[in-house]
Amino acid sequence: MRNLFAKTNKPGTWLAAFAAAVPFIVYGASGILFAVNAVNVSMPRLGPLGLSWGMWIVLIGNIATAVVFAVGWIKGFPRWSYAALLPLLFYSDYLTTYHIGGQPPPLAGIRAWLPVVIVLGYGLFRTRGLRPLWAFVTGIWQDWSRLSFLLYGFLAVVIPLSGDETHGTARVVHTIVAVVFMTIGAVAYVRAESSGQRILALFGGMMASSISLLLFVMPYWNGRYEPRMQNPQPALDTFGLVMQAANLLIGLALILFSPVLIAGIKQASTRRNLSD
Repeated sequence: MRNLFAKTNKPGTWLAAFAAAVPFIVYGASGILFAVNAVNVSMPRLGPLGLSWGMWIVLIGNIATAVVFAVGWIKGFPRWSYAALLPLLFYSDYLTTYHIGGQPPPLAGIRAWLPVVIVLGYGLFRTRGLRPLWAFVTGIWQDWSRLSFLLYGFLAVVIPLSGDETHGTARVVHTIVAVVFMTIGAVAYVRAESSGQRILALFGGMMASSISLLLFVMPYWNGRYEPRMQNPQPALDTFGLVMQAANLLIGLALILFSPVLIAGIKQASTRRNLSD
């Protein structure tokens, strides 16, 4: 335990922390706008693509996150760059299928991937090869919390979209709180000076943001019936809701921290073998 919280790194700079937070800020902002739009607030579709404000933020978020990942590529993938990968891939694919009514997707095919292709192409040009990808892998091998941070990046997908098909001002409030917590977790991870602090930062950000949304989403759907449903949602008592939420949170925690747990078990086994 002492080794886990031993200060082995200097804290990342505030600029590095901001770079790590970019995916959570921009995609989180899109989730907040989606929530506002669900409170019967008319939000016009803008530009030649006819996208809503929320989808424009997703598109801008793709560009900003691609820039963060490309800078990370050029710099040999420092710790702050890992969380950008998964949301960038997801939202690029999401934009290829997003459509309005019966209209074809305005960004179908390669067009949704253009920001990624251009920015990463520049990163590839600057580094003259794929060697930084090896640094990406070896960085994880040296610090397994980087793989956890990579998985943590998927919160930038889960949090903004978890309230989909729900309505009400409570969704806006809970989404804002969840976005703030997951962003704080990313910033604290980069600023941490030890492995233990990094783990606690990700755990705290994941738990606080997830619980914030679950406090709205689970009661909202509990026993709910809408005309488009074939059957109403099952109604659970308070204990049932708590147990369902606990199972979900435990599952998320196991997925997020399995790399660190595996690394810890491996190190403990190595020390035991050396002492025998």
